[in-house]
Amino acid sequence: MKKYKSGKKFEGGFTLIETIIYMGLLSIILLIITNLLITASYFSQEETARLEIQKNGRFVTELIIRDLQNASSVDVPNDNNPTNNLIAGDVSYGLISGTLIRSESGDFDNVTSNQVKVESLEFRKIANVGGRPSIQIKININFIGEVEGKRDISQEFETTYYLK
Repeated sequence: MKKYKSGKKFEGGFTLIETIIYMGLLSIILLIITNLLITASYFSQEETARLEIQKNGRFVTELIIRDLQNASSVDVPNDNNPTNNLIAGDVSYGLISGTLIRSESGDFDNVTSNQVKVESLEFRKIANVGGRPSIQIKININFIGEVEGKRDISQEFETTYYLK
């Protein structure tokens, strides 16, 4: 045992000031770690939302193009008059309350998932001088699920299909 000059015994341990400093440093480290975890969670939610939008957008455009390829006739209003309805043979597409609807032989199917909302849908017939007419497809899809920060996450998809 060590003795101080005054003759008191020295016992091992931490002083009050050392304990306060350690607790302060530990609190700062925990605060930083918590902040990093919250930020990672936020980016994970945002990435999940973007993936859901992209999945729906790709599926919609591929399905419409497939139906256009298989159609014997395509009905879209004249040039420069966009519409949100398309009739490709026996299949038709339309927008009802933010959901893209596909109808075939009287059966209606939701094309987009319930986690997204189609903000806008445009089909436009384009007459190409000296060439085949084409149909321009524009779809704006918005994520409606919960994302930290309440950010509006949306994406526009645009493609052109040349008719046969």
